[in-house]
Amino acid sequence: QRQLVIPALLALLLAAGFAGCGGSPAQPADVVEQWSRAISSGDNEAAADLFADGATVSQDGRSSTLAGHEEALAFNASLPCGGKIVAQSADGNTVTVT
Repeated sequence: QRQLVIPALLALLLAAGFAGCGGSPAQPADVVEQWSRAISSGDNEAAADLFADGATVSQDGRSSTLAGHEEALAFNASLPCGGKIVAQSADGNTVTVT
């Protein structure tokens, strides 16, 4: 199984990261759910839009920092399967998803 680690800063940098009429920032776990839906529907562009510059992803024991949108798009396009979340945990500003 692959892990995707997204800093919570991601939720604060998103244009779409503001939920509802109150404009409160989306929670990191909500952003992960949005990513799962986007990647599972094959919308790599929408999935990439959810990554902040400098987001970290870990796969197969290796971690990479995504410098910007194009790298996030390439990362999402490289995933061989959908983005079904089987487990997630939060630790401070980081959400880890398997």
